[in-house]
Amino acid sequence: MTIEDSIRRCNEALVRSVYMVREIQEHSDPIKFDESFQNVLENKDVTLEFIYEGTPYQEETRTLAPETRVELEKRIDDYIGLKALLQQTAEAGYKFDWDIKKVLRANEMMQEVAGFLGGYNTLYTNLLAVEVIKKFEDRELTEAEKLDDQGDELNQQRRYEEALPFFDKSLKLSPEFCLAWINKGIALKNLGKIDESIACYDHVIEHIDPKYKKAWGNKANTLMGVGDVDSAKVCVDNALKIDPNYEYAKMLKMNLG
Repeated sequence: MTIEDSIRRCNEALVRSVYMVREIQEHSDPIKFDESFQNVLENKDVTLEFIYEGTPYQEETRTLAPETRVELEKRIDDYIGLKALLQQTAEAGYKFDWDIKKVLRANEMMQEVAGFLGGYNTLYTNLLAVEVIKKFEDRELTEAEKLDDQGDELNQQRRYEEALPFFDKSLKLSPEFCLAWINKGIALKNLGKIDESIACYDHVIEHIDPKYKKAWGNKANTLMGVGDVDSAKVCVDNALKIDPNYEYAKMLKMNLG
């Protein structure tokens, strides 16, 4: 097996990681996510065994040809160097964008330009994603996340008035916690407080993350409930631009006709 084949097969197993990181980010307290990402950038203890662990090729790492192992380890050294550069840019205020389409498109462009490098550039992004996922495995929830979960459980029980204080406490601890804003918007909508509900979604879109698909989806649903079909369609289209496979938005689009 050639080195290029090893990289390609690794990427086949790891490319899902980019999608998984975005899901983690969408459901996490951003304070914790940013802290964990910073820890990942600082981590220099990256090995082939660490990266392949849990993939279909975990056993394969033990039988790699010596020249393949040397080349892959060189690529990991390059990756660690790349993380150091990302850490410098992060300290300067740059935030890594986990937008799936942008990441994949950038990888395709890099491969086209690099040509002979094959899938190495994709590998670097995937390695970063794998490290983030491993960092979040079995972690303890933050207090903001626990409060949001408690409020969401009350939402599920249709105890919306009781749920609101939990979301407010969560947001006091982590003001940019998008999921708590969404869940608060759901409670307000079900209490008939439409303007306040939409304000929650607009706050996420305008001040935190315009690519947060749940904000667009839930805003569309709320607008549909008050008969504003045209505005709801715009929101659904925005959600699907962000994630064409977003099932909730696809369902809303079908209902809108």
